[in-house]
Amino acid sequence: HFEANDGKEMRFTAKFKDHASYPLKSDIDQHRTFIVTFFVVDGTVSIFEPPQRNSGIDSTKYLERCRVKKPNANLHYRMNDLFVGANLVIHGRMFELTDADAYTFKFMASDPQLFWRSDPQRVVQAVRSELGLGSDQSNTEVAETLREELIKADPEGQGSVAMVALEHVLERCGCFIGPQGIITLGQYINAHMPDQVDQARVRAEGVLRALGLN
Repeated sequence: HFEANDGKEMRFTAKFKDHASYPLKSDIDQHRTFIVTFFVVDGTVSIFEPPQRNSGIDSTKYLERCRVKKPNANLHYRMNDLFVGANLVIHGRMFELTDADAYTFKFMASDPQLFWRSDPQRVVQAVRSELGLGSDQSNTEVAETLREELIKADPEGQGSVAMVALEHVLERCGCFIGPQGIITLGQYINAHMPDQVDQARVRAEGVLRALGLN
């Protein structure tokens, strides 16, 4: 697959994550941002730290391109280990992947078997499963709870919620699909709501409809 994958790069923004086993080493660590690149052709990773204005942080290569082993395992990170919301432990530090570029989202969506969080159907199935949807009675109860949470997340009564708020709404209902699952779900909902102009928000009725609850 060398020729097919040559030049393909998955690129994410990342930050240090404060974790009991991998604590931040200084206050500055909270504000540092990184570009994590995964080279599909050979499974190598590089990390670049762009300069930040007025922070004293100069641009630097944090990690030269190399293959990286997972902690406590004799396995290297593979491309399906990387997605928005993933935590990578590299050289004793934990990185949280916070976003991806347009090419990377498109690349992941092109292979839903490998990247299930980019497959709308599988994300919807995962949400329904985590919410415990099944019998009519449980569906009614979940729909009612979900409606209440969507209303709480929409204090201005716009009939829609911010994408980031949707993640918290679902978490309060017992569903944890992570940031990339939320992005995929939101895009799927908005694709079926032609009058939805603001792509950073999702319509409450669209959420219920996507989950088969309206």
